[in-house]
Amino acid sequence: MIGLGDGRVRVASALRMGSSVLLLTVGIWGTALGQSYQHEVRGFPDEAVEGKPLTFTVVYRVPEPVQLHAELKDPSNVVHAGAVETVSGSGSVQFRISVPEGKFAGQLLLAVWMGEDWRAPKGSIRHYGPIPVYTAEEGRRLEEAARHGETLRRKLGLDPRRPVVAVVSGGWAGRDAALAEKYRQALQKAGRRCVLLGPEELSTPGVLDARAVLLLVVPQADLFVGEALPLLERYLKQGGHLIALGAPAFDRLVRKVDGPGGSEWLDDRQLQDRLRQTPATRTLLHMDRLTEADWRRSTNDASAPTTYTMEDIGGEIGRAVRHDIAQLSGWDTISAQLDQPAAEGDNLIVFRARGGGNTSALAVELVERDRSRWIAVVPLTARWQRYAVPAGEFNLWDPDRTSGRGAHGDRVNLQAITEVSVGLAFTHTSVPGGRHTYWFADLGSAKGPEVRAFRVPVLDTISPEYKLYPVRDARALDASASRPLIAAPAPALPKEILSTHPRPTGTGYRKERKYRWIPLLQVVGPQGVAGTVA
Repeated sequence: MIGLGDGRVRVASALRMGSSVLLLTVGIWGTALGQSYQHEVRGFPDEAVEGKPLTFTVVYRVPEPVQLHAELKDPSNVVHAGAVETVSGSGSVQFRISVPEGKFAGQLLLAVWMGEDWRAPKGSIRHYGPIPVYTAEEGRRLEEAARHGETLRRKLGLDPRRPVVAVVSGGWAGRDAALAEKYRQALQKAGRRCVLLGPEELSTPGVLDARAVLLLVVPQADLFVGEALPLLERYLKQGGHLIALGAPAFDRLVRKVDGPGGSEWLDDRQLQDRLRQTPATRTLLHMDRLTEADWRRSTNDASAPTTYTMEDIGGEIGRAVRHDIAQLSGWDTISAQLDQPAAEGDNLIVFRARGGGNTSALAVELVERDRSRWIAVVPLTARWQRYAVPAGEFNLWDPDRTSGRGAHGDRVNLQAITEVSVGLAFTHTSVPGGRHTYWFADLGSAKGPEVRAFRVPVLDTISPEYKLYPVRDARALDASASRPLIAAPAPALPKEILSTHPRPTGTGYRKERKYRWIPLLQVVGPQGVAGTVA
């Protein structure tokens, strides 16, 4: 269960391992305000929209008149907007700060402090967030989705006057429908009103409302709807609770993709398989017209020998460029001018490639007319493969920050690309130094579904994957620590065990910790406690 709201957080999660269900619990409590200059934000929104005001209230108590600052920061801690009020005594003040466009890279933080210089504040500087920042267009779509959410809430009978327990359904993306139904029946038998929520309901704003959904149970929590993650975080911040069965949670995210046989929920691997079948609408580089002289080499060590030749592969591949690198010590790439940019409406770059020996990755760089550089990396195998890379997977490469590109929502404009570069670089491709060979062919553009990247939430003890570690050579599970709380016997030892990393407990005096970690079910190994699974 995870509850975040009113400055206090309670966390508990359950992991299903084999036939056992293991419960993880953590309690998190907000830090007390300072004694002299006190301030606290109330009503801080769960999200922000570019071009619209962010409205919240700051409650304060001060011994003398002082300036009260509220600042909107990006994830790099750069302030882009703010407001200042002079306050005295005790009371509250409402701030209304417009969110500027293209500054926050999808997230913002609020910083509140008192005084004239942030380097010497009166009292503490307190941060709130981060919260997601949406573009104006995304904001309009969210408003429309929220109206649809009201319809779904009525259909599901979600009413704050009669809160329910919701169980994520099965029967989609490989989820087990029978397992979800067993949990629903068990909870209902225990006296809880229960509903099943499918992927459409989970990804619709307003359905996961903490006032109407007391608890969300997620069987097979490693598989989840990517578009629902921001809504889940909002639900938890409202004070909702979560039981996650399966670890690590949110490890395999799915999205809805329309296909010839109807809509499907696909994970990244399945989507990539689908995209690879997308036919090219335009050839960007006619390989049959190229010679070695049309390619230009770039490297950190021009003295290291390298060759690039045109080869006739035949079949669907046709003519390809082969690049042999004798001694990779930094980067070694080759580039060519494109015959034409992507067709209007195209959002995929397609090509064929393969690697030789230990060449297991390839960097593909697109250069626009404004000379901005965008790089994607694909894995290589010894066999020829066809690749389809969405425009959003090409990341801006601007180490000197001179391009003027990279604002939130900015991405490569495939209709403006003029040059392609392929090769290896320690900054991008995870390959060893030394000798390498790869082949590249059949570069084109295509039109496929829009693909949005998902951000896995950081929820201590359950996600992302680095919050857990595998326990090896486990001998038994010990539930003795949980007897004062739940008095449940230890389940059978599963074959595979993931443990949460140790966290501070409630010991000590005025530690002002953000949470309290209470081990309930521990793993015993040859040398004693080897991990904590609940």
